[in-house]
Amino acid sequence: MAEDPPEHEDSIGSDEPEPEPEPEPEPEPGQAPARREQPAPLVLPDESPYETIEPEFLARDDAAGIARVQGPGINGTGEGRLVGEIIMALSAVVDTITETVAGDNADYAPVQLAQVAYRNSVDLEFSIGRESMQIGTTTFESPTMRGARRLSELLSSTDEDQLLESLRGLGDDVVRVFERLLALISEVNLTLDWQARETRPRRISGSAAGQIVAALDREMAYPDEDRYFVGQLTRADSDAADFKIRLAEAWGRKRVIEGHYLKELEPTLETLWNRQVRALVKVSRGRRARDVNLTFSYTMLEVASARAPAASADEPPPTLTTDVPQSPAA
Repeated sequence: MAEDPPEHEDSIGSDEPEPEPEPEPEPEPGQAPARREQPAPLVLPDESPYETIEPEFLARDDAAGIARVQGPGINGTGEGRLVGEIIMALSAVVDTITETVAGDNADYAPVQLAQVAYRNSVDLEFSIGRESMQIGTTTFESPTMRGARRLSELLSSTDEDQLLESLRGLGDDVVRVFERLLALISEVNLTLDWQARETRPRRISGSAAGQIVAALDREMAYPDEDRYFVGQLTRADSDAADFKIRLAEAWGRKRVIEGHYLKELEPTLETLWNRQVRALVKVSRGRRARDVNLTFSYTMLEVASARAPAASADEPPPTLTTDVPQSPAA
């Protein structure tokens, strides 16, 4: 398909920088994701048999939390590499949650491993490090203690959907490190009891961890929507059958849409290059359960000049709906 000379926007050789990607708009009210049929939601948490794991340690002012790990490779002498992986995975979860909940101006340091104690299990005692110097002040609340307690809250979730919602609320980084911890527990078939200071012990088994990892990878389906968009057609590639429209009015916070068009639209698109168009586009939404943001894809079904009259009285006018909600804050 012929294209305008290089001076036109988005033509080959243009020096104009591409706009920064903008957050995708969330679905319209009432467009809830289609719920999965299989498997049934996992009931959480596993019941911890402990009233408290190590009361002497948890009574210390600098105690953040303690983990008791049992399973293959965990015995009186311990398996050094496995224990090291558990320590790194747990530390990453607590530190990443702490960074998320503490805010930019909080004064905290990475959680510290205070002691490793081997029995028929291994106990990993974590302390808050330099934050302990501020314990006892009237206004201080340790960010690391908050992070450790938030991990307890995640493990206290009553069902799978509640856990996934809580994870997405903490952001992609927390989802990633939490999933890594769960994958390790599942792969080795461990049992982890975690107790943050001033909370009850919470347990996650290898089988439960595996089901949550599978749930995080599950595709969440949303209904497709046919929607009219008005804007400047700045790309129509006949080889790839893709298009790009710079919108006349923002849709949510999105000002550009791009996707594929039906091949039969090619002759029409040849006449509309770099002009204002009105396009009927199928909007498809989806995401994996672990993802905070939706992914969008666009398929152009019809296109005409934005100045052309409607084909019939039943065809919607060439205007945009402007009541699309803004994307929620991460």
